[in-house]
Amino acid sequence: VNYIEEIPKFTKKTSLDHTRRLLERLGHPEQGMKIIHVAGTNGKGSVCSFLNSMLMEGGYTCGLFTSPHLVKINERFLINNRMTDDETFLQVDFVILETGMGGRLDATNVVEKPLACIITSISRDHTEYLGDTIRQIAGEKAGIIKPGVPVIYDGHNPEASAVIQARAEELGSPAYALTENMYQRIRTDKNGIRFRFGCG
Repeated sequence: VNYIEEIPKFTKKTSLDHTRRLLERLGHPEQGMKIIHVAGTNGKGSVCSFLNSMLMEGGYTCGLFTSPHLVKINERFLINNRMTDDETFLQVDFVILETGMGGRLDATNVVEKPLACIITSISRDHTEYLGDTIRQIAGEKAGIIKPGVPVIYDGHNPEASAVIQARAEELGSPAYALTENMYQRIRTDKNGIRFRFGCG
């Protein structure tokens, strides 16, 4: 924990090859998991939380990784909305992985066959690392797309959408843009957001 917390937040840490070698030594546990990979500038945490709630309502055990944590590193690893204790590791039905900054070079991007890749809205963030245009930043986020794996993305920004769609076509990945005519926001209050799909 001390080692992880001492790593500067927005600098190059270790290459994806290091993470791949670690997973190899552990026997590639990620290959037996149903993983949903989430990247984007805004809304990653909300999307992860929605997915977590929906899967739990469906009766599944769900693991959720988000970053960063507020107080204790265990906050990053939730199983059915409970922070894992220091001794426990449990197998889950689904894993939802939130990228940190970017996507293409993020440590979570070692998962080769997630169930789906999700890219939330994209705006200019961390331009010193990801590029200073929407197209460049979208290219970094689209780096999580895997061959043949469906990608669901925020379709509101035409510039970002074009980059994501082109990458999906290049990899033969079905791509689904979420646009305003596909959902209706019913209510937003202190208890959360209620919405309905299939309105368009």
